[in-house]
Amino acid sequence: MGSYVQGDEVPVYESGAEVLQMLQQKCRSSSSSMPAAAAAMYSSVLGGIILDPAMMLLPVDDHMVHRGHGVFDTAMLLDGCLYELDPHLDRFLRSAARARIASPFPRDTLRSILIRMTAASGCRRGSIRYWLSAGPGDFLLSPKGCPSPAFYAVVIPAEYEQCREGVRAVTTSVPMKPPLFATTKNAKRSVEMAFVGSGLPVLPIVEWDGQPIGDGKVGDLMLALSDLLWEDMKSGPDRIAVPYTN
Repeated sequence: MGSYVQGDEVPVYESGAEVLQMLQQKCRSSSSSMPAAAAAMYSSVLGGIILDPAMMLLPVDDHMVHRGHGVFDTAMLLDGCLYELDPHLDRFLRSAARARIASPFPRDTLRSILIRMTAASGCRRGSIRYWLSAGPGDFLLSPKGCPSPAFYAVVIPAEYEQCREGVRAVTTSVPMKPPLFATTKNAKRSVEMAFVGSGLPVLPIVEWDGQPIGDGKVGDLMLALSDLLWEDMKSGPDRIAVPYTN
């Protein structure tokens, strides 16, 4: 399988079957030491949902790969329900509009694809992540050579729980944007702090750069906020039940 360039130890794969065999071989080797990173993927390039981790690939000529011309968003998956998918999808499409990327499908179709992909994965806890790209085409700067934008999505299994003990944080040397936030350091004067994000449902911070926040314990305010969010994620109105078949 695979011939070699004369004088070099570089295999040349002359058929798709050879490439497929090598991808599956490498995937099996990786899965023996760690589980697959994604339980399912959707690709508009292929026009369907992929369950074989070895085939969860993007075209190298996709402008999101070599130009970074793409946007993404996420939604949490808890107890078989997608949390706040609709507001995240709205934000996703606003981001795409600012990046001048059209969607290959109407919003309702994107939503349906994400729900169906999650159902096909069988995963009931974790998150989904999805991208809109200028699409595959060429290796030039302009997206004019891309016949159509592309939509990709994955289901990422994760066994996460509510964090009530707090976490320790450190200041990174990599600046944030805008620069104002990279040069503003007022953490040590805070009484209570937390990381909050789409994939971080309230992580109370009890220590920053070795210095305790407040008394070094999770405060009542952060606990109350965490409890409210966790309750909303488990039983609130912004949950979409995924129609699993088993």
